[in-house]
Amino acid sequence: MISKWLGVLTLASCCAMAQIEVRHDRFCLLFENGKLWVINAHGGKEVSMGRMLFSWSPPVAVPEHADMTGDGKIEMVCRMEKDPTDKISVSSRAELTPMGFDVTYDIRVPKDFKGSVGGIMQEWRGVDKERQVGKIGLWTRSGKGGVPFETRDCYLRQIEGLAGELDVWYVISGNHNWGNKGAEHLAIKQTAENDSFKEYEGKMSFVVVEKGLSADVVAARRGKRHVVVSLRTDKPFNIYPQGNPSVELQLMNCHSDHAVQTEVMVWTRNFDGELLAEDKFNMALDANGVFKKHYECPLEDYGMAFVEATAVVDGQEVFARTTLAKLPPFEYKYLDRSNIGIAAFFNKPSREDAFQLMRRMGVRYLRNGDNHEAQKYGMIAMMHNNVSSQVSYQEKDANTLDGMLEKYRKQDNVGWEFCNEWNMGKSREKKVELVQNYLSWVREIDKRRRNGLKINLISQGLAGADPDFQEEIARQGGWNLFDGVALHPGRGNVTPDALGDGWMYLGAIRRTKEVLEKHGVKPLYLTEVYACTQANNWWVDSLRQSAENTILTFAIGKAEGMAVVLFYQLHDAVWHDVGGINHKDREYDFGLLNRDCSPKPSLMAFATIAEELDGADFLRYFERRGTNLKGIEFTSPDGKFAVLYDRTDGIKLSEKSDDFIHHEPWITTWKTKTKHVFQADGDVVVRDCIGRRRTIRAENGCVTLELDGAPLIVHGVSLE
Repeated sequence: MISKWLGVLTLASCCAMAQIEVRHDRFCLLFENGKLWVINAHGGKEVSMGRMLFSWSPPVAVPEHADMTGDGKIEMVCRMEKDPTDKISVSSRAELTPMGFDVTYDIRVPKDFKGSVGGIMQEWRGVDKERQVGKIGLWTRSGKGGVPFETRDCYLRQIEGLAGELDVWYVISGNHNWGNKGAEHLAIKQTAENDSFKEYEGKMSFVVVEKGLSADVVAARRGKRHVVVSLRTDKPFNIYPQGNPSVELQLMNCHSDHAVQTEVMVWTRNFDGELLAEDKFNMALDANGVFKKHYECPLEDYGMAFVEATAVVDGQEVFARTTLAKLPPFEYKYLDRSNIGIAAFFNKPSREDAFQLMRRMGVRYLRNGDNHEAQKYGMIAMMHNNVSSQVSYQEKDANTLDGMLEKYRKQDNVGWEFCNEWNMGKSREKKVELVQNYLSWVREIDKRRRNGLKINLISQGLAGADPDFQEEIARQGGWNLFDGVALHPGRGNVTPDALGDGWMYLGAIRRTKEVLEKHGVKPLYLTEVYACTQANNWWVDSLRQSAENTILTFAIGKAEGMAVVLFYQLHDAVWHDVGGINHKDREYDFGLLNRDCSPKPSLMAFATIAEELDGADFLRYFERRGTNLKGIEFTSPDGKFAVLYDRTDGIKLSEKSDDFIHHEPWITTWKTKTKHVFQADGDVVVRDCIGRRRTIRAENGCVTLELDGAPLIVHGVSLE
């Protein structure tokens, strides 16, 4: 590390000839020839800030001169180029911070400016490299006692220095997807407006550190945390096909100049809450030190381990969590009869890894993709896209539509789900207009189909059952233009077998079927089904409930004869923020995998029900008179089996309240367990919601099962 005294001494000489500069321990900021430079302790120029580009509009702001302010800031004034108004003004102020420096921008734009300020980019010049983003989360405990969750600490991007002695990290405040190898998006907000002008302010923050630090260490230093705690395994997704899984604890001292004394606690629990490992110790971690220790997690097949590691330094707690699973190999023999699929996934940790996992999970259908690629893994790819719902098809849209059709042809897709959830939150009157716009596009597709283009056209997936929207399609003469109907049967704080109006899974399917029977039965595609797990949100599932409800979701999808049942989605986060964190937005928590790509219980449930339904056919729904016993019976090449549960506690999973919390995944929330007796000729094999098997021996031709609201897969009993 560059010592403080050496840094100041050297900077005094390297910046002596500069007219405008401010000094830090390790670097100085120098304004020279229209650029703001970061200069290292040996006088080397690391990176520079140059022009500011109104990327969606012509103007360019070029730093022209600078002055020192009374409080030690560099104030830069820009010359405007390509300004059609001759009235735009841009200035900025650079100031040192304990970890680096900030640049604050003031932008003044006349009200009659026809361009856009939303896409402003700031040029930064360093070594060209891939624009990798470090998305740093901070594990946080709920103040109400619920399950912990990750909050966003910061998003970071490294700007590697020209001289190679320092690393400059940009703390991303704008859109991390906007930019290139030499520029970053500047987030701005309007601060004032008068009759003539609008004023905006933006800010970019930078951390300057010694070379070679990782993004999580940089973030920890910025957040004044002493250590970084991480948990990792040697398997993609932390999933082991055999043997005992193990997890590696890693501790890193974020200080480069002194050791830290830390108290460490590690525990590992299985799905029943039993401790698999527990450890507690004190240790001194040297400056820049790294400590590693392995913990074995003995698991049965389909077992899960939940791991937490905590380090406490000077009363400050930092912790991390992850999950492990043991998922043995399984050969699917009847995928050609399956309706199970995934609505979306990301290429994490790699595209090959994601495909291999989905193959093990029994995925048959993909909502989107190239069918040539999907077929290599035994899958079938559909196509899905969207257009604006606000305008009807026009001649100018011909190239857009032709491009979609060409993509469908090249990808050899088996179905095209055209558009998405136009009905969400719309009035009945508005739906009349939306259907008119929609059918204008669909009729153009149909013209090309009548000219010989083969298309399996599926209507847009509606957000929940919406008979009004579908009746309007029929009223406007569009019903027979579709080969199938898509539905997103959203579900709130109820079990999937709940009937009725509102956000009910089976209820939405049944209400949509009524419309199909009225206007002409077509295959029904469930192109998004859900088991969201946003922490401590009463409207969505806990981690345990997500597994239970995933079993029922696919069992009901098979029983109801759905053409496809596509789970949304494989990974947590969203397409525009892959691997990202936003604990306030439940869209980030729909995955079967956690943010670190470790499995949720719902992933184990997905694989379990896919195995059970491999080659299976629906026989009947089952209820026992005088009890709350319910079930769904199937027949398979291995014999009959049933998904059984008891609804004594009802279908509602939670109640809305200000102090609502989710329980840990090893804690069941069902209050009532009821014993039910069944006829059985021999051993009965049951599987729980994550797939663990247990054998129960029959006595006198009967077996007693203790059931609650969680579905249990049962082989070997008679329901007669």
